[in-house]
Amino acid sequence: MLISIITTTLNSKKCIADLTKDILNQSDQNFTWIIIDGGSTDGTVEFLRNSIRPNDILLSEKDFGIYDALNKGINLSSSVYYLVAGADDRIYTETLKVFNTRAIDSNADVIAAAIQYGANILTPNIGTCSRKGQNALIANHSVSTIFRKKLHISYGFYTHRFPICADQYFLRKIHEAGVNFSYIPDYIAGYFSNSGVTHSDYFGALTEFTRIQLLFEKHKLFQLLLFFIRCIKNIKKILH
Repeated sequence: MLISIITTTLNSKKCIADLTKDILNQSDQNFTWIIIDGGSTDGTVEFLRNSIRPNDILLSEKDFGIYDALNKGINLSSSVYYLVAGADDRIYTETLKVFNTRAIDSNADVIAAAIQYGANILTPNIGTCSRKGQNALIANHSVSTIFRKKLHISYGFYTHRFPICADQYFLRKIHEAGVNFSYIPDYIAGYFSNSGVTHSDYFGALTEFTRIQLLFEKHKLFQLLLFFIRCIKNIKKILH
């Protein structure tokens, strides 16, 4: 298999059915779906056992959060690339076909497409890392980007140091190392849900984002200034 889809779940029965339908309706079925469940008690595991394809993988055990679960899924994958898909995200029908084709044509380490986020379409490779962090490189870590699995052998797995923004840290690290990115800005890969911890703990996410920016950016005072501006602009989210 060229690509694996990795999904982490925890009591996700209310939303996982839509993603499951998207998985089963992919026009290109040449992939493995790996689900890492954190010990659901709401029937998520039972639903998935009755829904997934024979070659898919379901593991249910306690973990230490989403990135610990993702690391487990990456280790279980035997594919060249992997795509992250949240339990409440949506993947459009042609997405695996588009990524498979671009992976074969480009042999890139990271391939990024666009994604729908609410009423907006986010596209990759826009802006600067000094202002946007990983969002200048990719539209989103979930659904719209595939990563070469071997990157984790060279640059490490998702760190527990940043429980909300470990994906940003990994992206900044591999970008600094000069890995090969390929972009499909005119293809919308799916829909990204806004129900994750990045939105429920906005201040925590903003703080981690800034800490990572300070690790990679030369102008530290500028990053701190941006942090305070973002806090003021989003004070309602922070105090919610």
